[in-house]
Amino acid sequence: MPFDVSAFKVLIKKIFPPKKSVYTVDIDKDNIADAILIRAVNVVFPLQIPTEFKIESFDQEELKNELDHGKIAIDNYIRFYLDGEKLLSSDESIDTEKIQQKFELYLKNKQYSFRDIIDGNLAGEVIGLGDEIFMLIHVSQETLDKLNEGPHEILIESEMISSLIIDFEITEENLNRSFPFK
Repeated sequence: MPFDVSAFKVLIKKIFPPKKSVYTVDIDKDNIADAILIRAVNVVFPLQIPTEFKIESFDQEELKNELDHGKIAIDNYIRFYLDGEKLLSSDESIDTEKIQQKFELYLKNKQYSFRDIIDGNLAGEVIGLGDEIFMLIHVSQETLDKLNEGPHEILIESEMISSLIIDFEITEENLNRSFPFK
């Protein structure tokens, strides 16, 4: 049975503030957005990242094995949707190098790859109260073009947790920002 996060809707809005949680960002400094940045703020209490994730339907070793063999069936683990359209996933296996190039996580000014996360390289890190976590997702220009000013929704589906919906609004302040933030 997946972990049910639906009861935490108010808390989720505090973790992902609607006008300050999703940005289009310019990585290579050419004034054109290259990626989506999702910002989360720890508003609960300090959390220590465990060495291993123990979630009923999640096999960390199986995922590591898929990564080692160069292909991953990403839909078996997680699915992202932007305004109802699927992002970063496929019904077929995806080259793990593509996943490595498309996803980055930042915690306390340290960058982590998808592989770092799966290998447990964040184990022991403490996410302090008020700390920010940034997920950088490189997407196509076509996807970025859909992120115009106004309200949007990201849906995250997984067998591990119930669906998580992040409602957000793109404004002039979070459109085509340079990253990292100054």
